[in-house]
Amino acid sequence: MTTVTEGVTRLYAMSEAPGLVDVYELTDEVVEDTASSDTDSPGPVGVFAFVGQQTSEGIAPELQHMQGANPVPGDN
Repeated sequence: MTTVTEGVTRLYAMSEAPGLVDVYELTDEVVEDTASSDTDSPGPVGVFAFVGQQTSEGIAPELQHMQGANPVPGDN
């Protein structure tokens, strides 16, 4: 679970595919937040669903790949 700013309807996530990012869009589905320890905002939350991938053009390279021993190509 993650928290996003109200009004956000699309999320981009790192992809294992070079040059692509995974795309998630807000659905009409709502679930009850039972896992959050944040007592200021209990209640129903929106659900994002995977809708595909798109090119990562315009997204910083370090945000496009899974972190690991060498997260940025050329970084030592």
